[in-house]
Amino acid sequence: MFCIYAYNMSAQDTRVDRKIYRIASSGYGVHWPMLDEDLSINGLLRVAAVRSHAS
Repeated sequence: MFCIYAYNMSAQDTRVDRKIYRIASSGYGVHWPMLDEDLSINGLLRVAAVRSHAS
């Protein structure tokens, strides 16, 4: 599981809002309809790589 706060989701977004998500039809991303937020797999991997180098 990844920390979604690292991806510009607001601390004000509710837990329920964050739990409702869909995998993109292409299979290469995640969409949170209640938050109108999208993340690509490439974006997730890029941030994970930066974090692993920082620690």
